[in-house]
Amino acid sequence: MTGGTGIKGLYGTLTCLSIQLCLYAMVRKAGLRRSSVFVDIGSGINRVLFHALLYPAVEWAFGIEFDPVKVLKAVAAFDYLMQKMPVFKAAMKNKSAPPKANCASISEVGTLSPATHAFTFWVGMTKAAKMAIGRLWNNCPSLKAIMIVQHTMSTSKSKGWAFPEALMASLGFENIQLVDVVRGLKMSGSAKDTFRGYVFVKKSAAGPKDPAWAAEMERARAKFETDSVKVAEKEAKSAALDAARVAQLADQAAAAAAANRPTGAQQGTRRSSRVVRKTSLGVDDYFHKTDLQPDDDMYLGEEGKRAAEAEGKYIPCVHAEGWEVNANGVVRNVETKKAATCRTTKPDGKGDVFARLALQTGEGKGAKKVDRCFAVKHLVAVAWRPEDLAAKIPLAQDGGLDRRQGEWRIGYIDGNKFNNSAANLVLVPARR
Repeated sequence: MTGGTGIKGLYGTLTCLSIQLCLYAMVRKAGLRRSSVFVDIGSGINRVLFHALLYPAVEWAFGIEFDPVKVLKAVAAFDYLMQKMPVFKAAMKNKSAPPKANCASISEVGTLSPATHAFTFWVGMTKAAKMAIGRLWNNCPSLKAIMIVQHTMSTSKSKGWAFPEALMASLGFENIQLVDVVRGLKMSGSAKDTFRGYVFVKKSAAGPKDPAWAAEMERARAKFETDSVKVAEKEAKSAALDAARVAQLADQAAAAAAANRPTGAQQGTRRSSRVVRKTSLGVDDYFHKTDLQPDDDMYLGEEGKRAAEAEGKYIPCVHAEGWEVNANGVVRNVETKKAATCRTTKPDGKGDVFARLALQTGEGKGAKKVDRCFAVKHLVAVAWRPEDLAAKIPLAQDGGLDRRQGEWRIGYIDGNKFNNSAANLVLVPARR
């Protein structure tokens, strides 16, 4: 019906049959009924929510999605179903309210109330997000059960935890018990990957008397305490590094502007166009001005204010999985937090800055890493200016910019091609 590609990470959805198997398991083992309230954490465009409204026809369903583009697509998908699917329209007449997709990070959510049953797809989700879900599980009295879909939960001591409950306890989940496992789930468009759905419920009594189970749960709780401190320290360190990087870029930019250094061409210095020069993003000794002055209607709206307020925050790169970019044009690895190697192939500030990113292709034994170059201005524009670009420059299927179409391209307000901040980008007519 519609694609799910957005601006913050990849998108995937289970097949219709797999979703039905998941909901059927929750009906049999977790008490999912017509009177239930269903929540999907990481709801995408609300496919699972729409399915739950038809079977088992829950009273209400809502989702939590980090990507604003997917939330907008969820609204469009709902309108489409109301027009094209009579059985869905008939089912919605008996509902108290239409499904709702809340655009927020799971760490920002205070409660899942009034949800009684939750569903979440954990592939690609960070450990901090999983721990945030555990906090919501503990603090939401109305929540009775949760279904988690992922590749597999280790049930071998040699690989990890001996019991799935212990793995959940290591993420902060309390009073939790596994009641069912659904195997053979498949993702739409992928015939090779298979997943499992784990149905957990809140247990009222104490756990089994098995000494091995009790020891494993105790070890898991101790690990959760240690991991909580590590995650908090990692997030604080990342925020501090981002703030320091923003301050450093601002100081260097001010110093370069005060010095008003001439370009290599103005100094009469000759450089070969084959020289690949490494540079830091946003700041450089070379400064190249262009005589192209954009009109007011070409400027990218008020997004510069939003980018300035969000300095230091990072948004995942759509077509470069595992990498993220902030409003100043700094590209870094999501896991290591190390900045990407950036180069320009033309001297004197006449060439755009490209980031060399290592991307993983394939899975399992066939997985390998390949290096690919992306224009930093495209990474910043797609992440921080999606609304403005959609009206002028078509997006390719992978979420990147389709530069082969349209009559517009991305330029720079101050003419400095090393300044890839979101506030410095501008739409200008493409040169023919």
